[in-house]
Amino acid sequence: MFYKTSQKFQKVTKIQVLTLLFILIRTALNLLLVVNIQKIIDYIAEKKHTQLNETLIHITIILGFYGIVLFIAQYFLRQLFYIGKLSIIENLYQLTINKPISFFQKYSHRHLVSNITIDSNKISDWYSQGIIIFLTQVIILVTTLCLMSFYHGIITVIIFTTILTCFFIVKMITKKIARLTSDSQHLFADIHKAISESFDGIFHIKQLQKENYFTNYMSHKLTKQKYINQKIAVYFSLYVSISSFVAFVLPMISLLLSVLFILNSQMTLGAAIAMYSLTRLLHEPIRVIADKLNERDIALQTQKNLHHIYSPTPKISYQSLPELKTLNIAIQSFNYNNKSILCDVFFSLNRGDVLIIKGESGVGKTTLSHLIMNTIDTHQLNGTIMWNDILLNEAVIYNRFSSILKTTQDPFIFEGSILENISLGDIFSQEEMDTIIHIVGLEEFVKEKGLSFNLLESGQNISGGQKQRIGLARILIRKPQLLILDEPTSALDKSLSQEIAKKIIHFTKAHHITTIIITHKEEFDMFARKTVQL
Repeated sequence: MFYKTSQKFQKVTKIQVLTLLFILIRTALNLLLVVNIQKIIDYIAEKKHTQLNETLIHITIILGFYGIVLFIAQYFLRQLFYIGKLSIIENLYQLTINKPISFFQKYSHRHLVSNITIDSNKISDWYSQGIIIFLTQVIILVTTLCLMSFYHGIITVIIFTTILTCFFIVKMITKKIARLTSDSQHLFADIHKAISESFDGIFHIKQLQKENYFTNYMSHKLTKQKYINQKIAVYFSLYVSISSFVAFVLPMISLLLSVLFILNSQMTLGAAIAMYSLTRLLHEPIRVIADKLNERDIALQTQKNLHHIYSPTPKISYQSLPELKTLNIAIQSFNYNNKSILCDVFFSLNRGDVLIIKGESGVGKTTLSHLIMNTIDTHQLNGTIMWNDILLNEAVIYNRFSSILKTTQDPFIFEGSILENISLGDIFSQEEMDTIIHIVGLEEFVKEKGLSFNLLESGQNISGGQKQRIGLARILIRKPQLLILDEPTSALDKSLSQEIAKKIIHFTKAHHITTIIITHKEEFDMFARKTVQL
């Protein structure tokens, strides 16, 4: 799993290397400053004015470079944060969008959106900047301890032993906080859901006078949330206390130990100040390394939780269906989720025929279209769907979507222009576009707004009839061999429905498109070769 995700971070590898390089340069300059400060103090004590002046010049130059390097390192680090996050989102979206339709029937759309937009942060935090920060802090810790041992080995051993103990305690605490925070987030999501559900059912709550019942129900959930928050507060207090100990108390201990060795003439004053400064530098590595190790654990666990997305989709070399000559449907029965949906459905079509399917709601009209397109589980199908001599319900090697297209009652409209919603990035001639706009009755709308008119998400700024006709245009312009229209004019008035129905049939006849129309209305009846009543 690590390898697969790392592959997707090729875009950020260069920035990671540059970030690591400049952070290491910054660290080297930081340690160099400490060494030069130690020299200044010793030169002052020894009254070596010439060396003192030279060292002050060195420090001034180092400080200038330090400011520049610090800016560059922070810039690259911030770039990593954004680019890494976007790379993971792009990767997860690409993997998800290429899954078969059955995948989207198994997992809720909200769940998948959460996986891509929220869970991706937990992965990218580690693989983009997390791993770089971890490596740099380890290097800072090791180099700082090495420099400390140069000044005084015994003090370094004492400080290192204390820090090692603090590190394991901090790591344990951060893991506890991470687990409790996760529990808190899940519980908060439940609270959000409960509030939403109660508002959705506000009429029933009011008429049954159950406000107190739901208030108590919500109070019970909030009490759980308060208990978790209290535990987080305890662990966080311990975390801050240990961090403060490492940041403030430990340097003081280092200084006191140094004073003892100064009194015994085993250290200079400059070395004591250097030890104090270096001990202060150890605070960040101890805290950050522990945090990043937990961040890594969370990233790996999140990847396991996203196994349904990361698991490879079987690669099939699909073939296009041959030219349709006859379509034969012979279904004795079809059950879905152990419920009988279709029974005794028999009909056949020749190329260019028009068939109308009618029936009450819930009798399986749309289900029949799903069976033809293989967008529903066919294991409980007792019957055959024949495309010429091909058993379509078992022929997995054929790409149905290259030959069979269907309009839906609720067309997919995304935020983009009318042209983008129809073409979806494919290239069509102006003549083809004008013809389709005419067929679906959008001429006046396009004349007024233009094909570049921007549609809002779900077509919020257009009418239901306009949405339906844009959906029709998207399918018709692609001239499939088999066209399935599911309630194609349900959102249109009678006059416009009759006009568009006539144009659609004329278009399908001209291009020899076999057409199946699912409808409650009558505008297509006069054009159909046969009608099937379910």
